[in-house]
Amino acid sequence: MYILHGYITTARLKTTDDKKNIKISHTIFNMNILLINPSKVFKTDKSIYKSLHNENPIHNGLLSIASYLIDGCHEVKYMDMSLEKNNLNIIKNFEGDIIALTSDTPNYSNVLKILQYAKNNTSAKTIIGGPHATFTDIETLSNEFIDFVIRGEGEQPLRDICDKKPLENVRGITYRDNGRIVQNPNSSFLDLNSIPVPAYNLIPKNFKSDTWNLIGSKGCPYSCYFCIESVFNGSKVRYKNIEKIIQEIKIIENFGAKKIIFNDDTFSLLENRVVELSKAMKNETNIEGWGCDTRVDKVSESLIKNMKNGNCGFIAFGIESGSNKILKTIKGGINKNRVKKSCKLVKEYDIGVLAYFMMGLPHENHTTAKETIDFAKFLKENSLIDKISASILVPYPGSDILKNPERYGIEILTKDWSRYNEHGFPVIKTKELSDEDIYNYWKELNEINDM
Repeated sequence: MYILHGYITTARLKTTDDKKNIKISHTIFNMNILLINPSKVFKTDKSIYKSLHNENPIHNGLLSIASYLIDGCHEVKYMDMSLEKNNLNIIKNFEGDIIALTSDTPNYSNVLKILQYAKNNTSAKTIIGGPHATFTDIETLSNEFIDFVIRGEGEQPLRDICDKKPLENVRGITYRDNGRIVQNPNSSFLDLNSIPVPAYNLIPKNFKSDTWNLIGSKGCPYSCYFCIESVFNGSKVRYKNIEKIIQEIKIIENFGAKKIIFNDDTFSLLENRVVELSKAMKNETNIEGWGCDTRVDKVSESLIKNMKNGNCGFIAFGIESGSNKILKTIKGGINKNRVKKSCKLVKEYDIGVLAYFMMGLPHENHTTAKETIDFAKFLKENSLIDKISASILVPYPGSDILKNPERYGIEILTKDWSRYNEHGFPVIKTKELSDEDIYNYWKELNEINDM
């Protein structure tokens, strides 16, 4: 039985009749958990991607955890703080067992405030997960109002805690034992097809969005020094079955979904799979368009043709730099000629191209920064790309660049995590570029969109 109320929804254990049809191999504890999505920034750029590349606030990672807990016979509430105006009252009035939040680096300080409020106003255990806490677990647990840190994927560790498994046997958590911080071994990655479809039933029925983000795979075989994907989700890519993705899409169509953005790190690694998914989306759903991220060396004409036939609306390429010297160090096998060739191919099939560029890369200097700006201008002026998404390098926890900045000719200027934002003033400088230089070049990159 699912009971919906306001912007927060309770997903209760299945009815008595349903229980008779379920084989349960462990004790039913019926823990009551509140999962909170602290915030999500809306993108408001006025471009051809306004409808395709905006993000709605729903956190399908948390909803995936919710479905796994519900499947384990626990009670789950989901709250999105960007939707619920009375969010602090909801926390204060929560009488359950666990309050858990996810955190990336820019919103970490805000998440700490929420957890402290929860600890001061409820009797619930407090848990933090997400990429930032994963790689700063010892530091994070120094906050006494936090009971557990979950490292990596949250489904299995949180379910083990809810099942009251002895803490020393719960992999992937950091916790206190008589004042001593204990860091258990990492948990194993789950088969994505072993997790039920994200619990979209927890979303209020009156929530609507034409654009939704979906995860079709996790993991990345590449190890870019500025990225934590291969560390956080593994270097081996795990895929959801096509049937499972279609099932998920049909559910979110009930919430107004018309466009999909796939958050897979490199969407087109398996060409045959992309072709099959493109056909299934066109034939079995009402989705009008979709987009994805991939590499310029992972597209072919046959692939792009099939993606276009399947209503693909845009492809985002991680180009990062206009300097072949820097490209060689961060994306082996990719150069500017390959970028131009792939962008031209995609545009020939009338698919939009979004180009990711980054300023402040290791060994960046005035020459390489200007090369990047000139190359981005060339691509835009020749209609090889439609839009630029410019960012500034941030040495996120978990990245090799944070651990070994000197190896990359980088100086880290602050450990104020609230400033670790790819679209804010730099927290690094290179040997030849000051933080202000990097910021000014980044602004110049963004201005190309107005050409």
